[in-house]
Amino acid sequence: MLYKLHSSNGLFDKLSPVEFKDFSSFGKLEKDLEELIAKSILDILFEDYSLMPIFQERSYQAEADIYALNEKGELIIFELKRGNAGEDAVNQALRYAQNAGQWSYSKLKNKYKQYSESDIELTRAHRDAFDLEHALSPKDINNKQHLIIIGSAADDSLITAVDYWKRQGVSIEFLPYRIYEIGEEQYFEFFALPYDRHKNPGDIKGVIFDTNRSWDENSIWYMIENNRVAAFGEAKRFVEYLYPGDINRSESIGSLFLNLPKYTLYLTCGRNS
Repeated sequence: MLYKLHSSNGLFDKLSPVEFKDFSSFGKLEKDLEELIAKSILDILFEDYSLMPIFQERSYQAEADIYALNEKGELIIFELKRGNAGEDAVNQALRYAQNAGQWSYSKLKNKYKQYSESDIELTRAHRDAFDLEHALSPKDINNKQHLIIIGSAADDSLITAVDYWKRQGVSIEFLPYRIYEIGEEQYFEFFALPYDRHKNPGDIKGVIFDTNRSWDENSIWYMIENNRVAAFGEAKRFVEYLYPGDINRSESIGSLFLNLPKYTLYLTCGRNS
């Protein structure tokens, strides 16, 4: 929820909630919400849990709105509701999930080919999307399914229905969204799994990352050649202090200087710390 800060005598002393809206408030279609989510799930909305979209619904077909794969090859099924939808939307989504759980790798591969308009093999595209060292085996694709309902934060009946199925052991989540209109601009608020945690863009910091040179002179070349930041042995935990966007302007010989969007953070126990 967004709150406006009020102040008096130079001190913040009061909060008032800001009215929020949904896609239907602006006359937008559910398809508009679908396109927005599909274009943003790999890099923007799911910062700690990136997803690879592989298929979107077709007109007049009994399909969910978006199908995606996570890093493990598990199928994530999205059902989107622009405004209040109620519990029937969940029942519909459960039928889609049951159907998709029976899809073979060959069927998913054909759906991805149609969606991407590319001849790249699905397992290879998945490897590239998540920067994996090795591609998954086809048998590892779609061996588990998860259902995500995205809808208005004000849709209480939809939230209640999702909570019921969660208590029954179904892998289902409700992710609310809100739209705020401030001045003449609109802002989209989204609550990503595993919880609403987003790094503040204002918190970018400088980074000096030690190359482990005193222990292994070749470690710096391992990082540069593989386009990775690597921490070895007991020091591997230090990678968790780095975030995309962090920068460094130093020039010390013993350290690696990074503009992190070019690098993949990578942990290994293969060498001395």
